[in-house]
Amino acid sequence: SLPAPKPLLDQLRSLNEEFATSFREGKLALASDINDRFHRTFYEACGNQYLADSIVQFWVKTSAMHSYAIGNPASAE
Repeated sequence: SLPAPKPLLDQLRSLNEEFATSFREGKLALASDINDRFHRTFYEACGNQYLADSIVQFWVKTSAMHSYAIGNPASAE
């Protein structure tokens, strides 16, 4: 439902901060894991488990692309 509940927003903000810190520190494998958790948290909040599961399947299939973009930010431009 909209707007998103405050606990969800707090969790997403926390994950975003963890991602930014790990990225700045060059901990790219950790940044990639946090990025996965951020997105999974975001789409699991929709309340539609079928949709969330479908997105997870697509996310896994495309993980090489978004992981590469984390390691090479210029490639995402």
